[in-house]
Amino acid sequence: MDQKKLRHVAGAFPTGVTVVTVQDENGDVIGMTASSFVSISLDPPNVGFFVQDSAGIMDNIRVGTKMGISILSDKQKLLSDKFAGILHDEVDVKFKQMGDCFVIPKSIAKYETTVVEIIRTGDHFFVLCEVKNLSRSNKRTPLVYYSGYRKVGKEVNK
Repeated sequence: MDQKKLRHVAGAFPTGVTVVTVQDENGDVIGMTASSFVSISLDPPNVGFFVQDSAGIMDNIRVGTKMGISILSDKQKLLSDKFAGILHDEVDVKFKQMGDCFVIPKSIAKYETTVVEIIRTGDHFFVLCEVKNLSRSNKRTPLVYYSGYRKVGKEVNK
């Protein structure tokens, strides 16, 4: 399979942008940008995301790990870049505690989760999480990735 073509075709599907966070062995909060977030089930309340198998954050993710998931607003592109490894010291990040995990303030939605299963698939891991708590702001709009970062456009009328 031509990987460039696969990436190009898969890029035809717009996605929201999230940052997943976890505490490392020193108690420091670390994170990773993920556009592969998915809501899976209402009963039990499950969400998940994919992580490349070589990503450093996987050293800190195990079954039982408490994780924060923040759905970024269209004002938080720099945070997405920082946690994707594009920017480093240029962006100051403040985290907010939500139960047993940490999330990004002013994001459009936040989840407090616990990892319940990790599944290897190809060169990625799928991290399945149970939702313990969540919140959403109706005052913000999501950051979307579709051939670059975008805002949500106008509603399509019937």
